[in-house]
Amino acid sequence: MDVARARADMPACQERIYLDHAGVAPLSGPAAEVVAAAAADMARNGWLNRKRWGRLVDRGRVLFARMIGAAPGDIAYVKNTSQGLLLAANSLPLGEGDNVVVFHGEFPANVYPWLALARRGVETRLVRPEPDRRIPPGLVASVMDSRTRAVALSAVQFGSGFRADLGAIGDLCRARGAYFVVDMIQCVGAVPMDVSETPFDVGAADGHKWLLGPEGIGYLYCRPEILDQLAPTYMGWNSVRDAYDFEHYDATPRPDARRFEEGSLNVLGACGLAASVELLASWGRDWVYARVLELTHHVAEQVRRRGFELLSPMERLEERSGIVIFRVPGHDSGALVESLVSGGVLCAARGGGIRFSPHAYNTEDEIDEAFRRLDGQV
Repeated sequence: MDVARARADMPACQERIYLDHAGVAPLSGPAAEVVAAAAADMARNGWLNRKRWGRLVDRGRVLFARMIGAAPGDIAYVKNTSQGLLLAANSLPLGEGDNVVVFHGEFPANVYPWLALARRGVETRLVRPEPDRRIPPGLVASVMDSRTRAVALSAVQFGSGFRADLGAIGDLCRARGAYFVVDMIQCVGAVPMDVSETPFDVGAADGHKWLLGPEGIGYLYCRPEILDQLAPTYMGWNSVRDAYDFEHYDATPRPDARRFEEGSLNVLGACGLAASVELLASWGRDWVYARVLELTHHVAEQVRRRGFELLSPMERLEERSGIVIFRVPGHDSGALVESLVSGGVLCAARGGGIRFSPHAYNTEDEIDEAFRRLDGQV
């Protein structure tokens, strides 16, 4: 795999420098083409070719399962990460006197569902990361007690780029009888994840970041061993075993994670997401990861060379991700980001600084040009 081939699949890089994959990534070329083709076919033919598009939806489930080391039956489509985390929070057997450990700095999608469990007598323990923004396993262990029934954590923190040790934290949760729920959105598509090696219980990710897919469609992962411990928040016609037997009502749930797909899917979105996941598979997981680390290292070097303040914890290779956050002393980060975006460099103001989040198809030259434009503002 080479960068030129990858760039050919990403039309956005012909127009601007795109360094905001941790926000909303540009849609991949294959995704855009598939969505357009499916929409045109549905406009001409209605449901006539639904099996064709249904096969692509099913293929997306298979490809994503392969990406994270799961089985296709462990994967359900959801409309976004929030829905997946809401399903986890409201389906887990949590009740009066139990507590859930959550960390300050999490994206709100992984906070509000747990706070809402106060109506059931569940305490949400909002814990601050260490001063360097890390969340090591020892910190997690120190805030758990005998009533901790779940830990909810992002694989990668959106506001710092810190990548958690999911394996060690998963081991800790299993040893203490707690569920482990992971927000996967800032990880999958950029950083390898394998639930067969570092198991957790439930995870969710929308497709519009590192997966290079559309907004409003994503994946839920559920570890099969806990499936029957969950009480689905909703049961719809598509949640049950014999979903297409419309004449008889049998509430026996599907035997796999598809029981969480309670109704008709966003087929256009799922087709586009499947195309992007297939594209990433063709690039190769190891190549993508190596490129992402090379590029974030390059960003960090440019930050250090200029004497800017690096806010992301990057001392340990295993804690790095596709996100680098830095601050230009004496300057308002939000104003600098606005200037960069208006000049064609897409990035974001997050975590008290400027967030650059390059994907594998970006180049070092693009990063250098982004910093040259930033130099012109400071």
